[in-house]
Amino acid sequence: MHNINLKFLSLFFYLLFGSPLFNIFVNARTISDIKGEATFNSTRNNQFRLNKNQSLKILLKNNLLNLDNKLVNLVLENTESNKEGIGVEIVSEKQYELGNRFYAEGNVEVFLNNGKLKADLLIYDKEQNNIIIDGNIFYFKGNQYLEASYFKYSFNEDKGYIKNVYGVLDLFTFNEDIGFDFEDQIKVENNDLDSDEISDLKYLNRSNIGFENTFENENKFNITDLNFEVPQIKKWRFKSDQIKIDNDALYSDEIFFTNDPFNKPQFFLKSKKFSAKIVKDKLRLISKNTRINLDNKFSFPIGRRSIVDKDSISRWTIGADYEDKDGFYISRALNNRKLFSRYDLKITPYLLIQRALKGNTNSFVENDSSILSNKVTQDISFADFFAINTSLNGPIKSWNFFLNLDLDSLNFDKFSNASRGLITFNKSIDLNANKTLGFKDEKNFTNNLNFQFYGAYRQKITRSFTGDEEIYFGKGFTLSNNKSWISEKSKSNLSINYDIGEFEAKEKNINNLKTLFRNVFTASYENQLSLWNKKNLDPQIDISYKYSPKVIKQGLSWISSIKSGFYFYGDDSQQKGVSFSSGPKLILGSFKNKTLDYTNLYISANYIFKDGESPFAFDDIDKTTKIKFNLEQQILGPLLFSFESFLNLDSNSNDYAKFTQNIYGLDIKRRAYSIGAFYKESTKAFGIQFNINNFNFLGRGSKF
Repeated sequence: MHNINLKFLSLFFYLLFGSPLFNIFVNARTISDIKGEATFNSTRNNQFRLNKNQSLKILLKNNLLNLDNKLVNLVLENTESNKEGIGVEIVSEKQYELGNRFYAEGNVEVFLNNGKLKADLLIYDKEQNNIIIDGNIFYFKGNQYLEASYFKYSFNEDKGYIKNVYGVLDLFTFNEDIGFDFEDQIKVENNDLDSDEISDLKYLNRSNIGFENTFENENKFNITDLNFEVPQIKKWRFKSDQIKIDNDALYSDEIFFTNDPFNKPQFFLKSKKFSAKIVKDKLRLISKNTRINLDNKFSFPIGRRSIVDKDSISRWTIGADYEDKDGFYISRALNNRKLFSRYDLKITPYLLIQRALKGNTNSFVENDSSILSNKVTQDISFADFFAINTSLNGPIKSWNFFLNLDLDSLNFDKFSNASRGLITFNKSIDLNANKTLGFKDEKNFTNNLNFQFYGAYRQKITRSFTGDEEIYFGKGFTLSNNKSWISEKSKSNLSINYDIGEFEAKEKNINNLKTLFRNVFTASYENQLSLWNKKNLDPQIDISYKYSPKVIKQGLSWISSIKSGFYFYGDDSQQKGVSFSSGPKLILGSFKNKTLDYTNLYISANYIFKDGESPFAFDDIDKTTKIKFNLEQQILGPLLFSFESFLNLDSNSNDYAKFTQNIYGLDIKRRAYSIGAFYKESTKAFGIQFNINNFNFLGRGSKF
């Protein structure tokens, strides 16, 4: 056995995947064509030991330990206690020492604890103090994978490069596979990378953190349904003609990342001046100049980005808000910042185009007048051209903290009328996982206990049928228990909620602010019963799915819900009610063909029994009998039309037999991304949204 410490290989593995290599052994499959000055001493199992290996071992060890390289030093520090015990084996058809060079040649395989490297040739030059790995280089560890054609590194210059690189970067398992974190914390899931074929492909939905305290159908209680973060893309495939190694970082003049598991990718990022560095013991992946490419037909710049950013991939927004921003605007989110190494700070400035062109504003009441007064036309200054949104979130011990501030004008004379704010502290306990509480983990059953403290200033309350209202000031606490379970034919959700708080808000029948305590008990149960499902559907998508990131579950189901609520107020008033809704949901088409291959229609009739009234306008239960319509329809190719509306069935209403609260949408749907536009008729709100889809999969795929 050739006992030679090739610790210099640890640099290659760590710079790519962070794996330290110590005590490397060489095992010859055959001993033919052994060349050079080396002599061999036979030992057990046909293993051989190189002469003079002790001096070479010391030389290589000193080279690495004395490197001023943060990446390598971090590995050495993290493995100081067990580095002598980590074994790595090199197997090749030939190995020899010629002059000042050591060679491993022919089907070279390097085995380490959880990883493996393959190549055609490995060379170490003692005189030049460099390493070369050449030809068909393949490396994988856990869910991380890389292939290349050539690798060279000089210990003397602390520089090197890798050519023709392709790989898979799994952000969710990076810490587990490699041993250190990214700047942003990511939850870990483990799926082995063991095949060049893509398999077990899953579309990952967005996760919302917050609580629903729902009474009216689609009418969500204040400050509850909050999306605290946009999840990171779980897996990137990437490629580059060359990656440079320079001191403590990796660089690439041009590198490509795609979320699409299939070739030809529908979406990819083209990154110029890419770097990977260690900053405060965290790995930072930064692209200084990034462009989004859609279907290799349209591209646009998105500036400097972190590849591991929690933000949506596009920072630009085009929208319209006639109530607070006087119409059309554009915005661009600034780079996220870390406060105290644990809190994410996001700042988004707005340029209010329509307000600036008009030269005045209709979004604010007159100064020193009641917030409930009618809005008036006012002259504007340069500061009124701009608005800003700021959010801050992160952990406080076992709680989640979230703060959001909106300023619809930077004119400080309008500060009280232009600002809105929200602060929450949330915590959720999985009762299934908490064995100390005596609950058992059961398949297809979830059981969560949720806590929330909140404070709000001028928060809008969305009332889907009767129009939005506003809380001027509110503070309180919500406790909720949410359960869901799935059987072969049905899905059920049960929610029980209690909320206590103090609110200052508009009275129901008088244009006046009123302050009262409020106690609320609500419960809701929803069931979706499957009546018919299309058989023999493929369980996973393949490359033929051009317009959908997941298999469309075609069928007919019946959705029913019952919701009850008791509201008690500080002036001894109260309201209570029970809501019933029921209706069919029909999904047809696979969304794979070009024309009319997807229809999603949901019709729900809603009836409410009510007793008493709320003193507030924002939470008064509306008892209008109505039918809600939701429609999504493929028109042509990726073009999807959507429509949402209510049909008023109250004969005493002025809107009897009319469709109201209409929302129209037009989306471009692709497997890897989507672009959507919507228009809300009641508020004249218009917006454009861009999303890329998040996948998890097994296998490494092939270079795109």
